[in-house]
Parts: sequence; structure tokens; C-alpha cells
Amino acid sequence: MSAPAPTPPRRIAPLSTLLANQIAAGEVVERPASVVKELLENAIDAGATELMLEVEEGGKRLIRLRDNGSGIHPDDLALALSRHATSKIHTGSDLARVATLGFRGEALASIASVSRLTLSSRQVGQESGWRIVGEESTAPRPCAHPVGTTLEVRELFYNTPARRKFLRAERTEFNHVEEVVRRIALSRFDLALHLQHNGRTVWRLPRADESGAKGRRIARLLGNGFERDALCIDFNAAGLRLHGWLLAPYAARAQNDIQHLFLNGRVIRDRLVTHALRQAHTGWIDDGRHPGYLLYLELDPAAVDVNVHPTKHEVRFREARLVHDFLLRAVESALATPPEAPLLLETALQMVSPALDVQVPPSAAPQVTVVAPPLHASGGEGVQTGVSTSVRTPAAARQGQGRALFPPPRPLSKAVDATAIAEQSALYRLPPRPRPTSLPGTLLACLTRWLCAWRLPDGELLIIDRRELARAIAALQVGLVGGDTLPVPRPLYLSRAVWEALADRQEVLAQLGLACDLLGEGQLLVRAVPRGYSEAPLEALVQRLALTPNSVEALRAGLIAAAPVAEVPSDTFGATLQEWLALDPEGVDHLTPPLGRRLRDGELHALFGLGGEA
Repeated sequence: MSAPAPTPPRRIAPLSTLLANQIAAGEVVERPASVVKELLENAIDAGATELMLEVEEGGKRLIRLRDNGSGIHPDDLALALSRHATSKIHTGSDLARVATLGFRGEALASIASVSRLTLSSRQVGQESGWRIVGEESTAPRPCAHPVGTTLEVRELFYNTPARRKFLRAERTEFNHVEEVVRRIALSRFDLALHLQHNGRTVWRLPRADESGAKGRRIARLLGNGFERDALCIDFNAAGLRLHGWLLAPYAARAQNDIQHLFLNGRVIRDRLVTHALRQAHTGWIDDGRHPGYLLYLELDPAAVDVNVHPTKHEVRFREARLVHDFLLRAVESALATPPEAPLLLETALQMVSPALDVQVPPSAAPQVTVVAPPLHASGGEGVQTGVSTSVRTPAAARQGQGRALFPPPRPLSKAVDATAIAEQSALYRLPPRPRPTSLPGTLLACLTRWLCAWRLPDGELLIIDRRELARAIAALQVGLVGGDTLPVPRPLYLSRAVWEALADRQEVLAQLGLACDLLGEGQLLVRAVPRGYSEAPLEALVQRLALTPNSVEALRAGLIAAAPVAEVPSDTFGATLQEWLALDPEGVDHLTPPLGRRLRDGELHALFGLGGEA
């Protein structure tokens, strides 16, 4: 039997443009979220400040992005959908210092090859917009369109069914889209973003130029837990700057789900950066826990190569050792820097009881400096850093109904002066309390699960939050009454750094009602807690106190800030209200949210449009 004739070798032939673009799409377009990322980055590079993103069926059916950027010239619309055409770089030197998010000029061509894409745009000074359809070979046609660009991507992977069948459920795909938008929103506070899914608004984020607006955006996107426990950091050295927020060690997370670092505004996931940040937390968090951070790294674009990964998530630093050591020292210094005692106390007093008769001078808070150890470049020469700054403050301060979130670092002095801090702390000592009085009136009703109405004899109403009432009482008792002995002493296992810090503060904490015995290294036995703190999470509490300056006022402020929230039963509400008044006799006259509000006759009448009528 004769052997089959050999198959002749196949000849080399150039790929068609469509097939080449579809192959490139395999690297750039993994799922709908990949399309969203490329479109958002293009809009930002075009100078857009307002972005409207509409998604249907998780992005599988429709992705539409409208922006108010500079737009595209009509003659360039066809080029925008061709491979390797871009306005962002033109020479090799431009590629060596890329300052934009995109630069390769292949994203739109790749997306157009696997979807039904429509591109509409208008520049300032043009009488109308212009539109081009990716599937058609026709020239752009005029259309009605505001200044800016709209990109519409329909039926993703309609012509590559093998790719489409690997897409996940609608909810899963939209979660990925949401994560992309979250990162963009965290990277650029000057952007206003509106996200819709299946016609329903998911996020409407206005520009966040002020620190308070930034805090609200961060709390919205990362949760109140991050906002509550974040520490400010701002560190400069060797031409590098790291600023943003770190989660305090006591708030370390079970997952690495809040780890965001932006390099010159670009989202990156780099092993060198991750290693440096993880190493900086060694000794501060236990094994199995993960640090949380929202950080912004700024450096010369020429010092980093962003053209090393298809999705541009990974980068290559020219001086990798320098960057690693800079990040390590910056975060270590931030974690080791104690918070400012008067500032912490000021925040706690505002949070817990606005009725306290304490005047906080704006210039009274001490100033702290951290001098970083020298960084060493990869060549071995010492690079001496300047003064690096890292001031940690409580992330949220309740003031009336608003919250002052993430205050910026304060100006720093040349050294820590413990004597000056002690002298300044004297300004914040609580005044002596008048003798207890009673509050006449009756409990009208529990309006909601938490809010109760107390009627005074003159007809005025006190609206009180039962949870905040318990917190206020616990805070007012710190250091003024004895602690509660635990029925069974509670053992805690802490990191070495926290254990050593508590050893230095043991005597002062005992004065405040927190009595503990130091056992072997890393082991602590809590025997008593301040009154009202028996239900508080002790491990988080002691870790917070370990980061607080070793003074009575500072530690008392730390305990106040961590006062537990508990519900006051309705049947004991009246007695609890009297207890609060005994501790703070003038509290009713200065009642403000979140504890409660006092409604006088005029306010009640105004609510119902009664004017001055009785």
C-alpha cells in the first residue's frame, strides 16, 4: 500500500486587515469591561471633564460613551478606526515619555473589528458633528452632535461567536464594567461621571474638586469603612511623590479588594509596587490580612516604560530599586508617625458631643515631621531624601449634618516636641461638670427604629438617635468614671509593634479604665474596659490606641473616637436621657446631629406652613 502524498507546505501570505484587527482584539478586548476601559481612557486623553456611560446587558448588547472633550476632526474619523493611527505620539522620543493613558492607536480598530461601532464627533467651531460607521466603507456624514465625541459599540463579538460564548452572565460582566468605572473615578476627581445600566442610573458622580467632595466620592466608591479608618499620606523624595490614603493597620482586610495605586493617573498592577507596599506593613498587620490603600505615585514619565503589556497594567521602572525603596520608606514612615493629639481630640469631640464647652483654637494643633532614612539607588549611591510628610488624622469628623473627610496634611515643623504637645493638650481639657439636673417631659413616640421624640413642657420636641445617645454617654464617661471589669479576662494576640506600643501606654490606659496585663511578647490579657465599652471590638480598639500619642488627653480622645454604638431600649429611654443630661447638663441647649435635634415651635410651624399660628 503506497503512502499518502505529502501535503505541500503552505505559503506565507499577509493577513487581511479585518483578520489582523480581530487577532489584535484578542489582546485588547477581553470582555465588555475592556472596551469601557479603552473608551474612557480615550475620552480623558481628549480633555473630557464630563462622561456619560450607558451599558445594556452588561455591555454585551450596548456600550455608549458620550464625552465633552475636544472631539475629532472630520478628516481624521476614518483614521481613528484604522490600526496604528494616533494623535498622542509621533516620534520615538514621545514613546520614551508617554504622558497619556493611550498611545498605541489600535484600540478603536480592534473594537470595530468585533462589534458594530459608530463614531460621532464635533470640534469647537464646526457647524455640525460628523459620523462614521465602522462596518461601512463610506466617508463620514454630517449629524447633529454637541462638541465632544460619542462612541457606540453594539453586539460585541457578534462576528466571533467563539469569543462571545466565553462571556459570563450579565451581572458578572457588569460588575467588571463597574470596577473599571470605579478606578477611573478614583484616579481623576476632576471628572464628572454618570453610569447607567439597562436604563437605570447606577452612579452619578459630580466633580470632586474640594477635599470634602473627594471624601464623599471615596466613601461612595470604597465604603464608609475606608473613609472612617483612612490615614493621610504625602511623601516627597528623590523626584518622586506618593500621596493619598492608607487603611490603618487595625482595619486591615481579609481580602485584597481595596488596593488601588495610580501611576501618573494610570491604573497599574505591578509586582514591584505590591511587594514594597506589603513589605512596609510587615509587623503592623497579621498574616492572612491585607493592607488597604488608595495611593497616587507621581514621577517623571521618562522614568517609567508603560509599553510593556497589552493592557498597559504593568510597567517597567528605569530605577526599580529606587522606586521600591521610596515606596517602602514612605509607607513605613506613615505607619510609624503618631496622629496629632489635639487634632484627634478635636475631631472626637465634634463627633460625639457638640455640646461640650470646649473651644478649639485653629492654630493650637502641634506639627509633626518625619525624616525618612536615605534611599539607595540601584547603582549603590546614596540618595538623600528631603523632609517627608505623613500626618494621620481620623478620616471622618462629624460637624452638624456634614462630614469633613480626609483633611489634607498640615504644614510640618522640623522635629517632634513632646513638651509642646503636652502644653497644647492642656487647652483641650474638659471643664468641670455642673451638678446633675433632670430633664422634664415625656416620651411621645419612637418615630423610627432609631429615632425617638421627647416632648418638653413648653411644647418643644427633642428628636434623639438612640444609638448615638449610647455612644455619647460612653464617650463622656471615659476617664471620669471607673472601668467595667470583664467577667472573663479577654486574651488578645497582637503584632510585636502593637504590643510594644501598648506596653508604653499601659499605665495611662489604666487611668482611663482599660486595664490589661502584658504576658509574653505579642500576648495581652484585657481585664477591664471603660464603662460602656464591653461590646466594643477590643482588638481593633487596642490597635487604634497603639497608634495614638502616649498622653492622657490623646488616648482619651482615641477612646472617644472609638466609642461603641448600641441601641437604647425604648422602655429605658427616659432614664438614659437623664443619665446623659447628668453628664452634659447643657447638651439639650446645643443638641445637633448626629445625636439629635431640638425643634422649637417656630420650626414645627414652618414644617407645616403654619407661619406664626399656634
